[in-house]
Amino acid sequence: MSMDDVFKTRTMAGILTSQGQLKKAEEIITHLLEQNPHQPDLEVELDLLGMRMNPKNSNPRERLNELYRIWINAARKVL
Repeated sequence: MSMDDVFKTRTMAGILTSQGQLKKAEEIITHLLEQNPHQPDLEVELDLLGMRMNPKNSNPRERLNELYRIWINAARKVL
């Protein structure tokens, strides 16, 4: 584990997200997912970050549908 990897934590990703540094947060979550591929909550975080980074549509109904899709996919992986 390199010294840089020490700072690649979910907490750091949350801090970066709150600061609007979504690309860096996405890189950290991707790294964590590579290390722990069977954690659906990391996949959900990555999907939500992607949604924030690339909003396809500002239509609230479509955004809600996208959130439901993410939630349903996460639930399927847990069950």
